Amino acid sequence: MSYRNPQQYVDTTTAKSFQNLQQTIAGSFAGVAQSYAQAAERRRKENEKKEEENKKTIKGINKEVSNLRRTLNITDDKYKDTDWAEVYNPLIKEYEDLSNSIEFGTSENPSADRIRRDEIYASVAGLENSIANVASYVDGMDDKIMNADKQGGLYTGMDSNTFKGLSIFSQKLPGKRQPRFVDGNVKKLVWDIYDEDDNLIQTFDAEKLQRIGTDLDELVITIPNQAEANKASKLEIGTVFETKNGVNGEYFSGKIKSSYLDDGKIIDKQVAANGAVQYTTVRQVNKYSENGIIFNEEFNTVIDASIDGMLQTNKDNTSAIAFNNSQFKDITFDIEDFVNNPYFKGKYTKENLPEEIKAALKDKDGFQFDLNDPLTDVEKDIFRVAYKKHYLDTEVPNEVPGLTSNVSERQLDTENLTSYLKNQYNPKKHLTKKNKSGVNASAYVQSLKNDERIDPAVRETIIPINALTLDRVKAEAKVLYINDNEIEGELTPTQQAELDLNIKETIKQFKDGENKGKAWDTKDRVAITYDQVIDRISKRQKKLLDVTNKNKAIVY
Repeated sequence: MSYRNPQQYVDTTTAKSFQNLQQTIAGSFAGVAQSYAQAAERRRKENEKKEEENKKTIKGINKEVSNLRRTLNITDDKYKDTDWAEVYNPLIKEYEDLSNSIEFGTSENPSADRIRRDEIYASVAGLENSIANVASYVDGMDDKIMNADKQGGLYTGMDSNTFKGLSIFSQKLPGKRQPRFVDGNVKKLVWDIYDEDDNLIQTFDAEKLQRIGTDLDELVITIPNQAEANKASKLEIGTVFETKNGVNGEYFSGKIKSSYLDDGKIIDKQVAANGAVQYTTVRQVNKYSENGIIFNEEFNTVIDASIDGMLQTNKDNTSAIAFNNSQFKDITFDIEDFVNNPYFKGKYTKENLPEEIKAALKDKDGFQFDLNDPLTDVEKDIFRVAYKKHYLDTEVPNEVPGLTSNVSERQLDTENLTSYLKNQYNPKKHLTKKNKSGVNASAYVQSLKNDERIDPAVRETIIPINALTLDRVKAEAKVLYINDNEIEGELTPTQQAELDLNIKETIKQFKDGENKGKAWDTKDRVAITYDQVIDRISKRQKKLLDVTNKNKAIVY
């Protein structure tokens, strides 16, 4: 067996591999550490970014909340009588909580919460507009409350709590108005109205205020304002009111037609340095007598149109009732308003007066209707009479300026007498189709039979033609002829022929007068027309005055 020297093996590969492994492991750890560090840095930066975003989100929420509070503070400063903070502070807190939960992901129903949040924001942000609307309503209601029971104002006879609530709401009575949201619904803002003792009087919502502001609420009654209708009516009643044409069209001149004026009375007498005397008179307006304005056909037609419009404003007649109860407190009635009123065409007589009219005749404090009951047909007739009387009392003067003249007092009196005589014409009694003037002069003269304004000596010279007979006319003509010619004894043939001619002409005049509705002048033995009647009475009265004043025997 041969001997071999043992060989020693040196392992260089394993050490190198181990070294490589160590380096690999070290590198891996270093890589992992570096990755972890990078991840940590990345997370740190992300957290910082998110925190910054959260800060911005919170800042944005706080800014919106601050804006809402600022709006609320501005409103509080402007409207110190209302505690807006009590209404809106809970909503602003809710807005803040909703914003946080939505933005930070804790909301259980983000969609619904966003809608609610937006509603709150819109409600607070629009608060000034809401208040502006209320202020606008208050401004509009202000005049109505200040003019309560006047035309265009509120009727105090309506529901008392409604009227009181509106007065407190408009700050015309002590108390407070407190807004609130019904069940937290920001779309349902209402106003609770409390009196000075903190009793709840009324609650108004926006819709009700809108209806009230536009006169559509059935519980709030505004008295109709007839000012414009009355102004227009004067242009339509041409038989009563005088009109003129101006730049802007026709307008009421302020004058009443002379047919509705009396003869006048002297209210002032001035003597000038040169001795001239000037007389000033006033003339009374005939409103209610038999020939007065209230019976004028055109007046009734025009005013009835206004009355019908008011009666038809609402089916329960509340506008007309409010107008009657507030405006007609000084109106009283007499039986002639219904019995002899041509408008009713015999509908009422003394024997068949309804109980409503009897009650109205007894009332002296202004006949009132029940606001809760629509008017009956009889009550509507009472309203018509009262309306027309009120119109004449408030729209037509009791007197107007009369003549201003430098003539003598006797001449002034004569001129006034002519006007007076014309006012005695009654279309219901003196109309005729027998002549062109349309006036039955004989019937007219009959109405002057006992008129103390006319001297009896003058009245006797003009008489109704039907007061005569043909034989009387012949006899008077003969007597007058003999007296005028101072004839004594028998007539000569020439005188008889002349008398026969006179009688024949007188008969002709008489028959013509009968056929044409004329009156008879006993002095001149002629039939005369309505205009001639007035002219002759005026002249003869003046002549009589001149004579009596001259002789100082009679003071007329």
